[in-house]
Amino acid sequence: MGRTIGVILHRAAAAVLALLIIASGALANERVVLRAGEHKGFSRLVFDWASRVDYKTSREGDRLVITFSRQAELDLVEVAGGALSRVADPQVGAEGDKLVLRFKVHPEAAVRNFRDGSKVVIDIADPASASSASATAAPQREKEKPQPAPKKKQQPPIQAAQKPAAKATPVESAGEPLPEATAPSTKLAYTGAPISLQYEPIFNGVRLTYPLGDVLPAAVFVRAGHLWVVFEKYRPVDQGALSGVLGERIKSAQQLANPIATVLRYRIADGQNAAAHRRGGAWIVELKDNHTSPQIPIDIAGQEMAGKPSVFLPITDVGLRIDIDDPLVGDRLSVVPVAPSGRGVQEARRFAQFQVAATAQGIVIEVNADGVEVNRFRNGVAITAPDGLALSGNVIAAVEQPDPDTAESALPQRLIDFKAWRRGEIADYMAIRHGLLYRLSRANAEERNSVRWDLARFYLGHGLPDQALGILQVMQSSDQDLLDNAEFRAIRGISFALLRRFEEARNDLSYSALDSELDIYLWRALAAEGAGDGEGALAAFERGADILPKYDDAERGRFYLVAARAALETGQYDIMENVVSVLTGLMLPADASIEAEYLRAKLLIAKKQPKVAREALKKVIASGGRGSAARAKLAEIELRLDKNEMAPQDAIDQLERLRFAWRGDEFELNLLDRLGRLYTATGDYRTGLNTLRQAVTYFDKTPRTRKLSDLMTTAFRDLFLDGKADAMPPLEALSLYYDFRELTPLGADGDNMIRRLADRLVSVDLLERAAALLEHQVRYRLEGVAQADVAVRLAMIYLLDHKPEKALAVIRATRQTIMPEDVEARRRRLEARALIDLAQYEEAEVLLEGDQTRDADLLRADLFWGAGRWPEVVANAEKLLGRRWEQKKSLSNDERRQVLRIAVALSLAENAEGLRGLRERYAGPMADGAYATAFNVITAKQDTTAKEIKELTESIASVNTLEGFMSAYRKEFKGS
Repeated sequence: MGRTIGVILHRAAAAVLALLIIASGALANERVVLRAGEHKGFSRLVFDWASRVDYKTSREGDRLVITFSRQAELDLVEVAGGALSRVADPQVGAEGDKLVLRFKVHPEAAVRNFRDGSKVVIDIADPASASSASATAAPQREKEKPQPAPKKKQQPPIQAAQKPAAKATPVESAGEPLPEATAPSTKLAYTGAPISLQYEPIFNGVRLTYPLGDVLPAAVFVRAGHLWVVFEKYRPVDQGALSGVLGERIKSAQQLANPIATVLRYRIADGQNAAAHRRGGAWIVELKDNHTSPQIPIDIAGQEMAGKPSVFLPITDVGLRIDIDDPLVGDRLSVVPVAPSGRGVQEARRFAQFQVAATAQGIVIEVNADGVEVNRFRNGVAITAPDGLALSGNVIAAVEQPDPDTAESALPQRLIDFKAWRRGEIADYMAIRHGLLYRLSRANAEERNSVRWDLARFYLGHGLPDQALGILQVMQSSDQDLLDNAEFRAIRGISFALLRRFEEARNDLSYSALDSELDIYLWRALAAEGAGDGEGALAAFERGADILPKYDDAERGRFYLVAARAALETGQYDIMENVVSVLTGLMLPADASIEAEYLRAKLLIAKKQPKVAREALKKVIASGGRGSAARAKLAEIELRLDKNEMAPQDAIDQLERLRFAWRGDEFELNLLDRLGRLYTATGDYRTGLNTLRQAVTYFDKTPRTRKLSDLMTTAFRDLFLDGKADAMPPLEALSLYYDFRELTPLGADGDNMIRRLADRLVSVDLLERAAALLEHQVRYRLEGVAQADVAVRLAMIYLLDHKPEKALAVIRATRQTIMPEDVEARRRRLEARALIDLAQYEEAEVLLEGDQTRDADLLRADLFWGAGRWPEVVANAEKLLGRRWEQKKSLSNDERRQVLRIAVALSLAENAEGLRGLRERYAGPMADGAYATAFNVITAKQDTTAKEIKELTESIASVNTLEGFMSAYRKEFKGS
């Protein structure tokens, strides 16, 4: 065994090493995608690197030189042959370990550059636009007049907005320039109702919600012990919700007068940090004790504008620049709100002439030198000066000074740190693993678990949770106390989660000692979402989101995808929209990027934008990623079905082909759900129920299982309670029932369902199968009066099937002390019927004593006939017939049988006079129809031998009243 394991490990190691060699070869030939495009006033080059790269730009006469810090393959087809009007003669080459590109440009062309994640963007603007080159247009900004500072006076903790003396000119929405507001006029530009602030305590902090209704750009930041919340456009804010809670976290609240913006200022307790995001038309600001960071940080990049150093912050959908005087610090802030949610500056950066403040949302510039201008563009904010900014080094390298409050030491340390656990690069995997295994082999008994712990985390860091879990189980087997170790439970829980063993993961990750670890909330979210608990996933994600800035983009993407899926599952599309917008700003691995695009398509479908959604789905389908492509195809089919653009049968055919494209997760559950519904909707109940049963069986631990079970039960009710199975052949209906009989509901509905099916089987003489259904019901499902009542029906079926002994047994086995009178009477007559068929006449007669109903007389007719009591046969039959011969209406077959029985009884009793009288009364009515010949032979004036009478008697032996007695019951079955 040991040798076999060693061989397997050796082969596995060789395979991993081969993959690493392949991977390292791929890295040596990194390929950079170059995209180019023409825009009004400028040409753009985008270099799409796989990961962040250092670069610089310089001029060599009429050539622009771009130098990247590492080599890569680059195809210039996008800029060759005069593809761009402002760039010519592209050249690319290697200089040492660097990639260098040279382009011919106009000597006075303005060049601007910035980063977008791992992308490097270069814009070459026309010389005429040199003073204001931008990615979209020249910013023709009017010089803004300073806004007067508010008069300093003692203010109450909550203060209504002061009315300023001016009104702002609205921002022009059309055209390329982005002008700032002009001098204010005399009135505020809003006459609607105040916005009502909503206050809510949350874990580790408080939440302030501003339901603005409109999507307004926002800026949120903390400065000098105050939280600032700024929205473009003036809105009065009713902050009465804070009246009862001021003092602990929020000391005071006020709205500063501003004609073009909503400016809110809160004095807050020390040690709090702000986070902000938007849900629809509402902005949500949270104050928390733990460190917070914007969901997607806004980059700060040095650049050239008109050949002069400047700084650029790339961000779309920028609002008006709002100049605000800080009454406490005494300086002026240039605040630029932005509309995209969760976009802020992660770390403050100090330059010689200004500082970019850290923000939870938006951009804040603190200018401390004359001549510095803050210019808004459609794709960002530029800080410039007439003679260029004083930047150290070249124009690309900005001098940074992180704010002490946001320094690395202020960030919470991570309990989960895959990078640290890897202990090096992937190329060193085999060497590090060998070293750990060697340490383990040399460790004594007390040291082994310590080395195993390092090895388990090493495996987990390299994405091998199965191997990590194996090591953890060995550790636990030797030390049961580890189950009380929070870190052990955390690592094991994460291993379970990555192996999709979500319930086990939730059990470990819910260990109470982990409640203070922000990392764990993200993994709790992942496990909850995987287990189908979308609400729980979102709640856990919200509590752990503040740690995400410590993760790289790939890891952040993992958890944002979890939140997006959970929001989709729970229908919380405002949350989903915010999360998807964050995902679009991350540099994700290919598979995660494809899934993000799929989720964006699902969001578009939910927002009733099918045309755009279809384009996104097509991109995902064409991506080649099996899982996401299959999900996108399913979404496309559902979209076409919902729009009545596809027949259900065509959808069934496509879904059947899609069943094996991807298996084993939420996709397969959704597909089986949809497919089962389609089959039942088109009348193929067997296949539909089978498909839904597979979904319930394969995914038995998900919350949706109950819903699918309810769907199956509803379909089953439609079939066997509401009559849809009546269109099926009886045996097919019976087979379908037996195949899914576990769906029979408890209680009266289930009993009625069984009765209906049994009745249908009786109506086509499938008596034995009908009896089997009711036997099970009487034996296992019922008791008391209900059991006694159904036993009546079962006894009737036994009698129809000529099994009186079984009828008698079931009637006697289900006797009850107290029963309704009608049920008791029916049971008594059926028992008598069974006794008559068993020739137990005396006992039957006792049961019928006192019963003067017609049904009882019919039974007595058979009793007297069977016992050969001819006078009683005649008397009972005469009672049943009355003076029927006087009526003109034709005799029924039952009545003819009674007349014939009288004739046989009189003949056997040798009552000639009685026969003569009978003939006189019934010769006419019996002349035609059934039994006419027999009646004529018996009652004719001729000697009839005993032998002939015997033969006639035998020929009408079947003329006992069983058929007549049971005919009413047969009608009950047929009418059910």
